[in-house]
Amino acid sequence: MLLAVPFLLIACDESIRSSEGPRLGNPPHGFTKPCASGVLVPIPTDGSRLPQLQVEEYWLVDRGSLATCRDRHSSLVAWYKKRDTEVNGVR
Repeated sequence: MLLAVPFLLIACDESIRSSEGPRLGNPPHGFTKPCASGVLVPIPTDGSRLPQLQVEEYWLVDRGSLATCRDRHSSLVAWYKKRDTEVNGVR
């Protein structure tokens, strides 16, 4: 029985030494790209107001940028959740 202990420890030593932590990959570059800054609506210097159509065009560009940013960050969160689930062995 006492002879079995050293052999058991030798066998465990090899498996412990070769055990490395998981190698975590980086998310795709497109998921981590910074979001576009908001649209700054120009204020006319002569005191006049911008036409409604022009204001709506600026608004549309701004909302489109926000939607793109939301989708990108949702994809990033989903990517991390999937990766962490796979690392933890939960299926």
